Amino acid sequence: MVLARNRIEQWNHERCNLRNGKAREYKNPGRPNAKSNTNRFDAALVRCIDFEREFSKLTGDQQTILLLAYREHQPHRVIAQIARCSERTISNRIPQALAALAAILDRANLL
Repeated sequence: MVLARNRIEQWNHERCNLRNGKAREYKNPGRPNAKSNTNRFDAALVRCIDFEREFSKLTGDQQTILLLAYREHQPHRVIAQIARCSERTISNRIPQALAALAAILDRANLL
């Protein structure tokens, strides 16, 4: 579940960077440097698209809860008001949604 939460945060960061015209340059030890004509935005864009495709396989409630919790950083109280349920229900649904996302991302080899 921690990997799924980290993947949501990575997706959010890369998505914001792409909107602002920025992209991270990943450098792996032992790998040759990227060619000067390589478009560094392509890799980040593909990662975002892949994540969003797999994320869309969650139910609407799970998507909403995860986006509010990890993208918008809303407290459980606010999420509970939006979802029209108790805070305790939200505190139970978040780990369930993360587990479902982790299973989906693991099947797609995106974790």
